[in-house]
Amino acid sequence: MSPSSGKVTMKDIAEAAGVSLMTVSRCLKNNPRQSPTTRKQVQQIARELGYTPHPYLSALMSNLAQKRGNSPAANLAVLHFNPGADLKRHAYFRGILARAADLGYNIEPVPYSPQEIPPARLREILLTRGVRGIILMPAPDGFSTIDFDFDGFAVAALGHTLSNPIPRVASDIYSMCFYAFDEVVRRGYRRIGLVQTEYVNRLGRFLYSGAFAAYREHVKTDIYFAESITPGGHLDANDANQIARWIQREKLDAVISPIFSIPVYQLLVQAGILIPEETGYLHLIDIWDQPEITQISQCPEFMGTKAVDMVVAAINRNEFAQPAIPHVINTMGQWIEGKTLPRRN
Repeated sequence: MSPSSGKVTMKDIAEAAGVSLMTVSRCLKNNPRQSPTTRKQVQQIARELGYTPHPYLSALMSNLAQKRGNSPAANLAVLHFNPGADLKRHAYFRGILARAADLGYNIEPVPYSPQEIPPARLREILLTRGVRGIILMPAPDGFSTIDFDFDGFAVAALGHTLSNPIPRVASDIYSMCFYAFDEVVRRGYRRIGLVQTEYVNRLGRFLYSGAFAAYREHVKTDIYFAESITPGGHLDANDANQIARWIQREKLDAVISPIFSIPVYQLLVQAGILIPEETGYLHLIDIWDQPEITQISQCPEFMGTKAVDMVVAAINRNEFAQPAIPHVINTMGQWIEGKTLPRRN
């Protein structure tokens, strides 16, 4: 115990545990190079002695670690599920790169393919490369769980697609949908349809359908709502023609869709739907190259920056064990005005 402050020091912990100061330092940082048994023992002794790290010293050491280009903390891995894909085309990844550069971190894209590299081997590779933080890109399925031991890493996932209990940054789809429905109704639309596919619905963990049903049943009971879910993951001209007939049959005056990577707006126009003259249209995901479409951006670049912030903050706090209660940062999205949803009142 320090005679000047009366506080428990790492030297006290080392003497009580019968280990070196370096071992204590590694254990308190959850360094995976120290055995789990020793880490657990030293951390238990630290708790029993009432040890608390000096906040200013911890912040200083974290800052120095970030500035050392060869520091293990200077490498972050981005695990993705599309080997061969150009990640720079993905808005999430662009946000990750920009924020990591601001903070002095290097980014290593790493494909996750258990058939090619077993997860245990991949873990060893990442530790050998000095990676202490991992950001996981969205998985291709809405209910994926990956078999990877995240202990020893600061981790953040992007989106809702991974079921692993880890911290994440994701769109608040439910609140975003309520915001969208409120605005569509406020603009004077009274017969509203939701158009999506089974794949998109699953990828969003059925939050689009759930929000739509809740809004219809409990919020605006005087407004007519209808939903169309096309099997599979893509729409073609035949699907669009069927949806167009459905829109006309239901006499819808507004259509909302969260389908991504498919020109839903163009398909409906080609199928004979007059947008916006007869039917308003709102897209619930980014279509940056079509500014004429009224849309809600889910701000993927911003979400990428927040994932980096989450991982770096955990590194600075020396938190490399997975939290008992993973925390989530939800983003609401941003309304982008176009020409497809004019006011009707």
